[in-house]
Amino acid sequence: ICPLHRQRYYEALLHIKKINPEFVIDLGCSNCDFIFYILQNPGDLKFIVGVDNDLASLRNGNKILSNCKNATYNDSHDFYVFLQKEDISEFSENFINQYRCCPFITMLE
Repeated sequence: ICPLHRQRYYEALLHIKKINPEFVIDLGCSNCDFIFYILQNPGDLKFIVGVDNDLASLRNGNKILSNCKNATYNDSHDFYVFLQKEDISEFSENFINQYRCCPFITMLE
């Protein structure tokens, strides 16, 4: 992760920890760099949903997360990562219904 991204991720993680949500949705997660960053210190998060429209990026991110997950996060509680192919410019009805009432954080890179 490049230094500028690390700085942005750090600030986003501070905000996440302040509001203490049960989960985070990373819209446009690409290769899951932000998810990997969160995995190193997930706090009380129960799960993360990574959403991207590029299936190749999701597969690459899944491979990276699968190789690193057990070595990076504290397994004091169950923690899950879900990756989902979805066009973030036009969410499906299923996606909207599933996450309609969730708190959210936006972070543009």
